[in-house]
Amino acid sequence: MKAHYQNYKSEQLNDLEEEERRKSEELRQKAFEQVEEQEDEIKRLNEVSYGCIYPQREIMGLSGPTSDV
Repeated sequence: MKAHYQNYKSEQLNDLEEEERRKSEELRQKAFEQVEEQEDEIKRLNEVSYGCIYPQREIMGLSGPTSDV
């Protein structure tokens, strides 16, 4: 009877561990997707910013981006 109880407890623990592993993987994947979305948004904002700045420079007679940095 005691061995049966130990096996039952072990099975329950394994089920809980598997559920926690699955949840952890889902959270990790969601975080990865959010980081990718943020990177895409930053790229888009940089493109918008670049598009706003460099036409202004051309109007003012200045050259485009430089690599002096």
